Amino acid sequence: MSRLATGNKTVRYLPSPTPPLEDDEGVTLLLAHANGLHKETWGALVGYLFDAMGKSEGVTVREAWSIECPNHGESAVLNEAAIERVHKGEWNGWEWPRAIHTFLRSKPAGVDFFAPSVKRKIVGIGHSQGGNAIVFLSTLSPRLPVHSYILLDPTISIHMPARDRMVRIMTALTYPKRDCFLSRDDAFQYLRAQPGTRNWHADVLKALSGIWIQVIEWSDI
Repeated sequence: MSRLATGNKTVRYLPSPTPPLEDDEGVTLLLAHANGLHKETWGALVGYLFDAMGKSEGVTVREAWSIECPNHGESAVLNEAAIERVHKGEWNGWEWPRAIHTFLRSKPAGVDFFAPSVKRKIVGIGHSQGGNAIVFLSTLSPRLPVHSYILLDPTISIHMPARDRMVRIMTALTYPKRDCFLSRDDAFQYLRAQPGTRNWHADVLKALSGIWIQVIEWSDI
């Protein structure tokens, strides 16, 4: 099995002001986005959670880490040459959980998530393909001590005809997607009109059409 040596971009969200917490207090969110999205997709939800913390008693979120899939968003630009060399148009579903695992083992922000003495309550949250990555992450060694999982529409299935049919449907829907726009506002209006995204929160659509879009001069096309 080919292994892809990649880097991946990550966003760390912290509440403001940051509440004083002991190591075993509050929860650390580990976020994995859906196929075709990127790490900033979670920003609106995390902002809502932080805002809710200040208005009512309940679970305190000490931080949230949104870790991008290596072939999505900024990470895809970073890894473009390596992806083309190793995968040649195909993608191995284990690459993302391995990338998350490697990132967390690097002790980001000085936190050793794997040390027994570090008692962070990690909650893994994955949407669609991100749900797969979060679950696969739990099988890698050393084992990440995840407190609980929240999976939104996870695409986890044994091999069966229904799964193959869904893969064909998703592929057919993905390839024709428009990927060139006259402006970021043009991209926003397009996403707001699409059946799959028109009911999404405006802040999420702004993240998709703002950060997601790479500006290219006409002379470079």
